[in-house]
Amino acid sequence: FKHCSYLEKFLFLIRANIYIPLIIIECLGDAIMYTSETLLRLYKQLGTFDKCAVHLGMNRKTFSRIWYEADLPSPKHLPKDDIEPEIYKVAACSDMHFGSNQQALTPFLSYIQEVLAQNIRTMVIPGDICEGLMPRQGHPQLRFLHSIDSITNYVDEVFSLFADDFTEIRIVCGNHDESLNRRADGFNICTHLSKTFSSVKYNDNPNELITPFPLDGGIKGVMYHGTGGCQKNLSNRSRSKTIDYLNSLQSWDCVMLGHCHRFHKDYWVGKHAFNLGCFQSTTHFLASKGLTPMVQGEIISYNIDKHGMMQNVLDVSYNYDDKLKNNDFTIPTRL
Repeated sequence: FKHCSYLEKFLFLIRANIYIPLIIIECLGDAIMYTSETLLRLYKQLGTFDKCAVHLGMNRKTFSRIWYEADLPSPKHLPKDDIEPEIYKVAACSDMHFGSNQQALTPFLSYIQEVLAQNIRTMVIPGDICEGLMPRQGHPQLRFLHSIDSITNYVDEVFSLFADDFTEIRIVCGNHDESLNRRADGFNICTHLSKTFSSVKYNDNPNELITPFPLDGGIKGVMYHGTGGCQKNLSNRSRSKTIDYLNSLQSWDCVMLGHCHRFHKDYWVGKHAFNLGCFQSTTHFLASKGLTPMVQGEIISYNIDKHGMMQNVLDVSYNYDDKLKNNDFTIPTRL
């Protein structure tokens, strides 16, 4: 491929339906060719000939000439689909609790297949990746993995099915993940995953655990897991964290919350909050609290406005409550 001409490379990318960067300049001798696809993408993002010309370092008249020489119509005659802002998508799920007798492995992998089928390559997971080794009485009877090695090996095997298909998987530790830290002199399963899989990103600096991270389109997200019961209204929970982050963080756009196993979304004071569901069926602990888990993952789509803010935010839930099965432990050889 590296020996192909610029034009051959470009045609290969088009035929393979591979994403092409914002500005593609094909050099043919001394001539510079801007493809119609490139010009449309640029106009879609900037919205006017004047802004496009400035971006390319030319005057408006030159950009206009290039536009029409590419056989493009006047912008006012463009189909709406050609000038709509780019749509970004992020997958968000939480609380898989791998190692629990009630884990929902098959639904989780079905969700991953759905995400990849939509060509989404960014995912966030705010905690409780594993069931851990909780100290409370009776917990050993509620899990099928009983050592740090067995948990780590199992989680590695699950992640190996899909991690290489993602560009970025952002994770934080939940209270169950933290139980391994307390039982193994500081072992951190999130640090381990980030060292094992290049797509997995985890910031293990305790002073930067809530540092906003970049998401597709240039927005910034925050993740939070939490501890304790979740009987209170989830809207109050998200707004409480929103207040915390407004007071402590300079710039962020959305927060993804785990731990409560139920989905709820909220938009308040310009910030989006998503309490995420889980991939674990009802446990004795949840039943004793009168809580019914929502076994599902989310795909969140959005545009970016001219100020760099999220707009037209749409969340689609993929629910698998009807796909649960008992003893869902066996890891397939491939998705």
